[in-house]
Amino acid sequence: MKQRLVIMLAALMLGINLEAKDRLLVIPDIVYSTAPATVKGVIKNYTTTEPENVTYEYYGQLVQNYQQASVARISATSPDKPGDATFEFKVKNYYTDRFKLTFRDRTFVFLLVPGEETTITIDMKLLNDEKAKKPAVTFGGSLADFNTDFVQYAGEYDSSKPFASLTGDAASELAKTLTLEQYKASLLTAYQNATKALNADKRQSGAFKQYVNSTYQYRVLYNLYTFPRIKQATTKTAIALPDGYFAEIEEWQPFADNGMMYAFPTASYMLTLASSMGNATIGRPFDTPKACEQLKVGSTLMSKVRDGIPLKDEQLAELNAKCPELKEIVLKKNEAVVAHLEESRRNPQFFVKDFDPSLEGEAIFKALIAPYKGKPLLVDFWATWCGPCKAAMKTILPLKEELKGKANFIYLTGPTSPKDAWEAQIPDIHGDHYYVTAEQYSALLKQFESQGIPTYVVVDKDGNIVAKHIGYPGNDTIKEELSK
Repeated sequence: MKQRLVIMLAALMLGINLEAKDRLLVIPDIVYSTAPATVKGVIKNYTTTEPENVTYEYYGQLVQNYQQASVARISATSPDKPGDATFEFKVKNYYTDRFKLTFRDRTFVFLLVPGEETTITIDMKLLNDEKAKKPAVTFGGSLADFNTDFVQYAGEYDSSKPFASLTGDAASELAKTLTLEQYKASLLTAYQNATKALNADKRQSGAFKQYVNSTYQYRVLYNLYTFPRIKQATTKTAIALPDGYFAEIEEWQPFADNGMMYAFPTASYMLTLASSMGNATIGRPFDTPKACEQLKVGSTLMSKVRDGIPLKDEQLAELNAKCPELKEIVLKKNEAVVAHLEESRRNPQFFVKDFDPSLEGEAIFKALIAPYKGKPLLVDFWATWCGPCKAAMKTILPLKEELKGKANFIYLTGPTSPKDAWEAQIPDIHGDHYYVTAEQYSALLKQFESQGIPTYVVVDKDGNIVAKHIGYPGNDTIKEELSK
């Protein structure tokens, strides 16, 4: 009785028609399972005799695994007598997330629940009829109503539409005349008008309305966040936020709603956004659904493993306690990292070098390169968090192999690279490694007039600086310079 009352109150808040008892009122919590999701499809009024495929795409952000497959070769027996074609496949997705299925030139995005069966029916006759009064694509399963509405109405209720006159080029024009308070008032009016129109539309389920309302609230948040920067750039004056500028957003807590879990390409990306946008606006991460806790913990631990850092005992204990369904994929990745590090340490081609922390100024670089005279040298300034740095390290591998024994390679980083991440990553980076102080790292970058990384300095066999690059210039350039 209490649960029914909560649902009724939520429905009333969203303006949902309670008489439609067979419609999904609210979006259920995210579901976790190690069992795969099953997708069963029926294509009605199917006429072709040529075999063809249904394809799907799924990006599991937690495991950084992009899955794409052609499945279910389908064909009809007679081109003159439309019939039903069927297909079926399984996907291991671990938690409720967005999923993309394509048939011919049509793509359908819907939510896929692990461990459950989701059915999709595509009526080709209705699909090609712009005036059809019934949905051409319908679903079965626990999220049937939401998925049917999502495929049919997501475009119509795109969250950018109610705010089109307040964003983009229009925002730049408004920035010339409106104060932040006036712009905010316009946003809130647009939001109220949009939700009123949404609630008056009787075609959708309450679950879909809940989702759309969440996306509208996020759009208000995003526009409130960006407009001060637009105004500052347009007027060339410093802009101070008025008191309570984000008060409504803090009260809404849009990321705490289940609808927001599916407003972005992946549910785990929503958690990242809730943290970054919250810290940038209200000074703390936005609240997120309790059902996301397992995904939050699993994503945090997986990010460490993806950086090549094996999990510590306390982290493994947290994984086991809080991530019953997700732990198997994190543990599998962790075991691979541990094995790789052990192999690298058994066959070391990397060397950690001590360095005097008291050295200052230009004496730092002179001391670094002194042991390497007699061979040309490439000095690489990098950090464990620097994607371009690591991408360049992969690019240079063939050149390092070619110049093995003919040139030296040293790698410099400092405290912005966490020590555990540095120790975990350097076994894959063959060469000599230096972990200098923050002051030394800053002094070196200043010496070479570099404001960013990766930075490269080429030194000849006599210790003379030959070249400096901010960003990797390519193997041919580095080879030529190391050959001088």
